[in-house]
Amino acid sequence: MYTLLGVAVSAAVLVLAQSELCLEGSFDAQLQQVLDIYMLRPQLEACIISTVETDVLHTLNQRWQGIQMTPYGSLVTGLGTRSSDLDFSVSVPNYNSSRDAEWDMLHEINRLVKQQPDLYSEINYSTKPVFARYSFNHNATQRKVDLIFRSGYAGVRNSLVIRYYFHLDDRYLPLGGLLKLAFKMHDLIGRGMLKNYALYLLVIFYLQQKNMVPAGYVLQRDAVSDYVGDWDTGFNQLPYSTHNTDTVLQLLGGFFQYYSQFDFKNYVVSTFAGRPIPKADFMNIDTFPEEFTLYKNTSKLDLQLKIKDNLRPNSNICIQDTYVHDMNNGELITKEDTDRIKKFLMSSAKWFEELPADQFLSAILSEEQDPSNNATQQNCIDIPDTDDVATVDLTC
Repeated sequence: MYTLLGVAVSAAVLVLAQSELCLEGSFDAQLQQVLDIYMLRPQLEACIISTVETDVLHTLNQRWQGIQMTPYGSLVTGLGTRSSDLDFSVSVPNYNSSRDAEWDMLHEINRLVKQQPDLYSEINYSTKPVFARYSFNHNATQRKVDLIFRSGYAGVRNSLVIRYYFHLDDRYLPLGGLLKLAFKMHDLIGRGMLKNYALYLLVIFYLQQKNMVPAGYVLQRDAVSDYVGDWDTGFNQLPYSTHNTDTVLQLLGGFFQYYSQFDFKNYVVSTFAGRPIPKADFMNIDTFPEEFTLYKNTSKLDLQLKIKDNLRPNSNICIQDTYVHDMNNGELITKEDTDRIKKFLMSSAKWFEELPADQFLSAILSEEQDPSNNATQQNCIDIPDTDDVATVDLTC
């Protein structure tokens, strides 16, 4: 059992002082080494969230009463790393979303924040057609924080879905953390490439193929509706047990094997359906998959057209959102990056099949594409975002 999961403590101390990690022992021992240096334990995630929220509310309550802040993102899902940002969906009483009023609000927030330079630094803010954002570095936790106004609720709902799935079994958080690090090491995560959220959906979809987690449509049966725009994101957090006894090593290797053979050109990754769906099925309302029968009702014609027009299934990689069905979380991935992703998937599947278990982790976490070139060297890897020495002492 890996100690990524844990119980709450009265104080949490985060130390970032190591960039190179030399893996030793069995795969399980190496996995624990990686988790210890890269991932945050739940009690520290909770401590960071509560510390930031308390400070921000204390600052903003000087001007507004009744502000509500709801955290979302990796620190909420349990997949937080040493460098994960913290996002909040912020609700302000009597909010006026007109552009001038929104700028006035952001300027007022900025005035209050700048009065406390010991707490906040690296400030940036903007208003966009779909959201307004106030960003800063929270000095006490050394965490980049985004306050999102208007559209943050979609992120809150997404985080609930991810958290539910990855907490169904103790193997899933370590699996997700390793894959997050591996894709980042190979520069496959980022803007215009594969988003962390999209990667999480790929992990969930893979587990669905192994009958280890339920399909999204199963969770939505008889659930209380909870809308984000036009889309019902309500779902029941049903218990789910699996008889699958694969180890994290086997699940990790299986992930690469499955996607190294996946036909991204012709199929949509749909965690709602829990199965691959031919892209052509979304091109015509008459051929919508059976799991999407709701949208075959004539009263839902507008949603049918949104899926058909907005999902863009013919993009290089189509990863459909679990409940916002017209969103393709792989839409921005270029042909070049698609090819790099496929190459990494195929290489990793080959390494899983050919390398000893105690060499597999260093192979997928190394920037060197051919691990045989380092066969005589130690199993040493450079962990990103951990090279600056920093100590954070929090009491929660």
